[in-house]
Amino acid sequence: MSHYTYISFDKLRAPPIGFTTGVLRTTLFGVIFSILYIGIGSILPLVIFHFLINYVAKLGDFKAEN
Repeated sequence: MSHYTYISFDKLRAPPIGFTTGVLRTTLFGVIFSILYIGIGSILPLVIFHFLINYVAKLGDFKAEN
């Protein structure tokens, strides 16, 4: 059995912001990404933008833990 199959579900949970707020936030980002994709015509900048959003969010989690 590979040691890469272990998943900690506590790390996968989003902070408790409420169902409606989470859906609205996700919808807003989806609309923004769609508009950017139509305007730019390439998905690669959006992949990088998504990575940066996740990276900054993780930095916030790291600062909150310390």
